[in-house]
Amino acid sequence: HDALPISTLAGDYGLTDVNATLVASLPVGERFELLARAGISDTRLSYDERGFDINNQPYAFHARNRNNTGAIAGIGAAWHFAPHFALRLDLERNFDIGKTFALNVTGNGHFDHVDAYTLNLIWKP
Repeated sequence: HDALPISTLAGDYGLTDVNATLVASLPVGERFELLARAGISDTRLSYDERGFDINNQPYAFHARNRNNTGAIAGIGAAWHFAPHFALRLDLERNFDIGKTFALNVTGNGHFDHVDAYTLNLIWKP
């Protein structure tokens, strides 16, 4: 009884963005505010694979980086817990990232959206 060949591959996506957004703020009492944002985002999506193929040979694949310009939207909330400090929690969503994966170097994956959650400590002098 022979063992079936097994490939072990690891794939990694990377995403960077630069965005320009308009932010609206709605105070809720003296210490809280709600935030909403919308704008455009320029994203760069990368994809790499590495590991061993079914013949136990080293394997590596690097898809071409894909740049897209698309919409970004977000919501958030801030808590002003001290006179010069606040904590802010944000959710941002980038829309239409990448290009459909085609098992070749011209595609690297497509996502309807990618979310980012951030927690920020804000200091106001």
